[in-house]
Amino acid sequence: MTRHHGDASSKPSPQRFHRLLFRLSSRIPVQGFDARAFLSDLEERTQIAAKLAAALGLLEQHATTRLAALRRDLPRLLIGPTHDLAQCIYGASMCLLRFEYVLDPRTTPTQLAMTLVHEGTHARLLRAGFPYRERLRRRVERLCVLAEIIFASRLPDAEAEVQEAEKRLDLSDEYWSDLAQDRRAHNLLWQRGLLGKVGYCIVWPVVYLRALRRRRAA
Repeated sequence: MTRHHGDASSKPSPQRFHRLLFRLSSRIPVQGFDARAFLSDLEERTQIAAKLAAALGLLEQHATTRLAALRRDLPRLLIGPTHDLAQCIYGASMCLLRFEYVLDPRTTPTQLAMTLVHEGTHARLLRAGFPYRERLRRRVERLCVLAEIIFASRLPDAEAEVQEAEKRLDLSDEYWSDLAQDRRAHNLLWQRGLLGKVGYCIVWPVVYLRALRRRRAA
């Protein structure tokens, strides 16, 4: 599965937007975190809770330091609409995970745990003062992918996941550019169909505000 890990910036407008989304979402029982799912029914929340518990269980067993850092930096987990598989919303102390990605039966606990490690690494880098800017983005993403690989290498039967992650180490600066990220976001929103009518209204404002800030900065 190709993963597009999200913008780890901490701009005020997206923070407020995601905090509102979080408040409007239903709680999910996940030990050590305030986890919620947006526009979900009871069956979906039960499935999400089980998947998260399995992924966090792998972290507890094989990477306790990373789990502790994740609880410190990103204690809020929101399963909701996003054009990425996951985003580190650092200013809101939140990890946003794409609803369909978490519920997808093809998403294994190992893959989900690696995603959490990735976004947790974004948070740790931001906490240390490394901004998620275009000129640094490829280096930051490589560090996050390397963290995934180190974690997955400790797991039994995770060779395929390690190999998949290693491919992402070679993604170019152009792939991580602002223009390329916005193009992928627009393309995904365009392809969402009926769900896109909901996701478009929810995700598009964040994409639009980000593009507007870039135009003003230019």
